[in-house]
Amino acid sequence: YLLARIQLDSKTPNKALMITGTEPGQGTSTISANLASLLAEQGKRVALVDCNLRNPKLHDLFGLSNDQGLTDILSEKTDWKKAIQNSTTENVSVITAGSVAGAPLQAFDPARTEKLIASLRQQYEYIILDAPALSVADAAVLTSQSDGVILVARRSHTRRGSIQSASNFLSRFTDKFIGLVVNEA
Repeated sequence: YLLARIQLDSKTPNKALMITGTEPGQGTSTISANLASLLAEQGKRVALVDCNLRNPKLHDLFGLSNDQGLTDILSEKTDWKKAIQNSTTENVSVITAGSVAGAPLQAFDPARTEKLIASLRQQYEYIILDAPALSVADAAVLTSQSDGVILVARRSHTRRGSIQSASNFLSRFTDKFIGLVVNEA
């Protein structure tokens, strides 16, 4: 259902989709990687970006180097074309978190983040942003830069209050909310 909903929304070509959790530990990286793989299997070019600077996982999931990545791009230490890596999954390229140092929120300068996503839109049909939990301030910047938001909740680990907080946050972005994925259902 979720994949069909993403693909049927033809209003926005070259979509930037944010995958976020109600709180940390919901499985957003796994969901992001799986969604990227599903889209790639359909012949779509996908850029997968590890935006979870507090707990980056995509480099481990794909067995990639994390020497340079998102933080290096946003701090203008490198160009995104030098930092993006091909994965073993055809049509999936990955930007890892990179050399995480300092306060993660400071890394997400809105103008630089928008510039990166605009550049990726020119090369990829889907940009998947593996984002931190909505309880983290970085998520607000990423939500404003994305075309759609998919919320992940781990059935055995999610508190009711977290769902309510996420719902309150996403009510400001009702036009972007795509759906809820319940992990461990």
